[in-house]
Amino acid sequence: MIYVRLRKTLEKAIYLEYEGDKNRNKVPDPEEIGIKDLEGDGDFRSEECIELLKQSDIIVTNPPFSLFRKYVDQLVKHKKKFLIISKRCILKIMQTVEYYQIQFRTI
Repeated sequence: MIYVRLRKTLEKAIYLEYEGDKNRNKVPDPEEIGIKDLEGDGDFRSEECIELLKQSDIIVTNPPFSLFRKYVDQLVKHKKKFLIISKRCILKIMQTVEYYQIQFRTI
């Protein structure tokens, strides 16, 4: 399962769920991606989101800059593979590479 938290839309938080290539065309088609409503506001620290995190294989996110370190701490704590989409400067500002001793690649 892939969990993606999207911005709140009209006060509603949602996540996307992809459970594999059902039609075997090697492309995630819209009909294979479920859009689900969250009960809460989508805060990554909530029990609901932590439960989704535990079920997820890979996390792809653009976390809020002010909570970047707390969010990465949570991902590392739960031993999750993750891809963070952000500006390159965050690596230097947060000293992330040294702090987490994990591999980062920039494009």
